[in-house]
Amino acid sequence: MTAKILIKTTQFITFFMLYLLISAALTAHAGAVFNGQIGFSGGYDDNPSLLSESKGSAFASYRLRLDFRFHPKIAASETDLFIEGLYRDYFSLEDNYRLRAGGYLTWQMAGGRLIPGIFGDLSAYRDKLNPTDEKNGFTAGVKLDWIASARLTLGIQQLWTYQDYDNPSDIYAHRDNLPQMQQRALRASAGPPFPQGGAPLILFPGKSPAFSQVESNRNEWLSSTTIRGILYFMSDLKGEISAEYVKSDFSVYQESYAEKGAFFSLIWTPDKAWEISPLIYVKRFDYNTAPDGIKRDDTERGIGLNISYFFKAFEVFVSMNLTDNNSEIETETYQRTVTQCGIVWSF
Repeated sequence: MTAKILIKTTQFITFFMLYLLISAALTAHAGAVFNGQIGFSGGYDDNPSLLSESKGSAFASYRLRLDFRFHPKIAASETDLFIEGLYRDYFSLEDNYRLRAGGYLTWQMAGGRLIPGIFGDLSAYRDKLNPTDEKNGFTAGVKLDWIASARLTLGIQQLWTYQDYDNPSDIYAHRDNLPQMQQRALRASAGPPFPQGGAPLILFPGKSPAFSQVESNRNEWLSSTTIRGILYFMSDLKGEISAEYVKSDFSVYQESYAEKGAFFSLIWTPDKAWEISPLIYVKRFDYNTAPDGIKRDDTERGIGLNISYFFKAFEVFVSMNLTDNNSEIETETYQRTVTQCGIVWSF
């Protein structure tokens, strides 16, 4: 099955799922609920560009989410249609924002022990700091949860995503930072300045033509499979462990990758007002080998901690997330720390 057929299939499934969700809304039982959240937070991000050398900045984030939850005329089912936006204002750097709209439908089987579901959304992302990341996309997905016992829930989820990037990418810009031996090898093996079937090589000050190629048409097909288990240790403590496999089929060959990841988190609620959530994860990215032999494998590790306090319709939180990415390409190796605190109003 070609990538074009997969993209068209995912597009059809996404819009078909959204059609089902909207149809369910129009035939919903009485008792539908409209609610939402408005959130504000401030903090510091020491590496928004995810580079080996980057400038940090304080920021403010603004989030709005609106939900329409209802029970369609399907036995033991629930549907949620949503729209949300997130705007991050960096005080000394350029800003970014994301918009999403979609919905999901879940229902119960086998006496409520099996809970299948479908999901679809549309999204747009704009980033003036990293313009090559700006994109529009859509996602379709299915999931199945099994309540194995009072203490254990198992689940599996499959997502298909298509992303169309707005701007070209200088995919070889990092190569001037490669070791000199690799640079000499690249220069010796460099082909003609206009490779057959490729975009012309663009010259940048101080860069060899072999190291700078702009790809203007960029799109990506993602397939993601996740399995997870939730274990309820006690009434106030539960843990979640999950593993994922993501396959990226990028129009730019060198940007395609396979990713394997493992995650573990805890949620501790010592009383009704407090929630403490630590997280740890590791991901391995295996990128396609470039035609000139450059190989890139990344290992990303991260830890995080979120502490929330709830009162009435409000949540006050503080969080810290640390990321360490180790890459065979020197300029793609980076560390990042994001700390923030904020408040969320649910209505």
